[in-house]
Amino acid sequence: MKWKDAHDYCRRQGGALAYFNNQEEYDLFTKDLDFSANNGWNVWYKEWLGIRRMGTEFRQNGSYEGWESIGYINIRKKEQLFFKWKSDEPNNSRNYKSYSGRYGNRQESCVEFDINDLQWNDLRCNKRMRFHCRFDDC
Repeated sequence: MKWKDAHDYCRRQGGALAYFNNQEEYDLFTKDLDFSANNGWNVWYKEWLGIRRMGTEFRQNGSYEGWESIGYINIRKKEQLFFKWKSDEPNNSRNYKSYSGRYGNRQESCVEFDINDLQWNDLRCNKRMRFHCRFDDC
């Protein structure tokens, strides 16, 4: 499902798209994952997390110019302070500069979890992937 569809599904079930407030919650989540679905072959096994880019601003500073994140919120609209980003993430790589010199609007606003390395990546929200719902403190 796309991120919004996964979010809506979890809400209809009385839960929320999975997110983590700290390392302890994250460890509990990853400990209980069924890695048998991966079978060691599916290197693309990823899931949506209930975390989104809060907003963006355009800035320019010397060698870098483009859209820059000004933070992330979890599905409960609280600032997300715990992260497990992959190296060089979040990179918002879909914000590209076209040949005309204008910036594209394919912002990577959602966050995916990679079961292979248990780390996160920012991604466009219209991708289809698996997800888990969280049912505590909803």
